Amino acid sequence: MLVALNTTVTLILFTANGGSEQMTVHLVSDSRADYARGLFGANTPLGRALLGHAEDETLPYPEGDVVRLYIVSVQPLQTDAPEKSAEDVIKQAVTDINHTNAVLFASSYSSKWGDYDPDGIDHPDDDHPAKDNPES
Repeated sequence: MLVALNTTVTLILFTANGGSEQMTVHLVSDSRADYARGLFGANTPLGRALLGHAEDETLPYPEGDVVRLYIVSVQPLQTDAPEKSAEDVIKQAVTDINHTNAVLFASSYSSKWGDYDPDGIDHPDDDHPAKDNPES
């Protein structure tokens, strides 16, 4: 299997002083990169060096004290759930903010015609409608 987007690559980094270190990286699109979780963007120096190569290849990699890479294995990326795009995350945040604003307004508003009931406000993600108000 060749290294491509959405693959997990186990490799060995060889240093100029003769040392080596094994690491596993998950190669993803740049928008999903998260180094803390081991998700490396395809346009990083390491991503560009690995793309298109296969298991059991040794590649030159003159970055810092690393001089070459050895690709131990290449596997499809295993994910528990599909990652949300940044646009989806922003849309969800706006929906949640709008709902919170409606609840805050309802809990702080009273008038001569009656109070709003914050429990009666449906959240767009709820699977069930707001509770029926026994007083209506």
